[in-house]
Amino acid sequence: MPSKGDILRLKCRLSNPYPNEDCGAEEDLTIGAAFRCRDGILLAGDRLRTKGDFGTFVTKVRAFTPRKNLLGAMVGAGHSRFIDALYDRINGALNGSMTLFKARLAIDNARRKMYGEDITLVGKNNDEPHFTFLIALWSRKDGFQLLSGTSDAPTSIVEDDRYVAIGTGAPLANCLVKTFYSLDGTCEEAALISTMALKLVKRFVPGCGGGTNIIAVMQGALARPRSVRARKEVEDRFLGFFRSSRISLRKFVRCHCQNPLLVRRFPREEKTRHISQG
Repeated sequence: MPSKGDILRLKCRLSNPYPNEDCGAEEDLTIGAAFRCRDGILLAGDRLRTKGDFGTFVTKVRAFTPRKNLLGAMVGAGHSRFIDALYDRINGALNGSMTLFKARLAIDNARRKMYGEDITLVGKNNDEPHFTFLIALWSRKDGFQLLSGTSDAPTSIVEDDRYVAIGTGAPLANCLVKTFYSLDGTCEEAALISTMALKLVKRFVPGCGGGTNIIAVMQGALARPRSVRARKEVEDRFLGFFRSSRISLRKFVRCHCQNPLLVRRFPREEKTRHISQG
């Protein structure tokens, strides 16, 4: 049976248009997910970043600098150097006076510049920039909006789907979330679902791993669980459920959706104050 390292090397060779060169590009073989909830939008992602056979742990779900009337967060998958640069561009382009329409134009303009102007960043292999991303936004005037985009396609609004995932771990996450649970709840419930889905992905999909980053973009607030122990507890309980398969996933969610370590870190729906990200 091939090892995890062998699988990563094979994928690296297949994705390299210059097979005689070393494949040293940082590639987020990752999982990113977004949940459109009644009280906001929750983003989640893993923390493993790979480069060849090596990996480091980074924060992939990142909030933009909070503005008085505009809040947002982003998760990306693909070539890490471009995702990082795109985040910086978008963070600098947003301002609190923007409508969501203008914010989306600024985001797409940053994406086009990344794809069209920054090819010089790619290094000796001259790979074209490749990335996908999800962005959650809230404005005091327009409410919530979830955006999805890729390096070579216009940024679009996610209107119909309550849940969307990106990265190599997306198919497995989709299987868990869409097959066994129909999400139409709160960010608290989405925090639990995303923790379980990402744990499954990190266990079985090469290139996905590390901890889990979660940020909820809510009305006037950016929130996330403040305890690593909370996510670890949910993951451990979920693995026990997954091995036994004696109860339905929906029942598991009902039993654990009030986990005080995880879900109580989010503001109630009626609260609009800013809270620290922890």
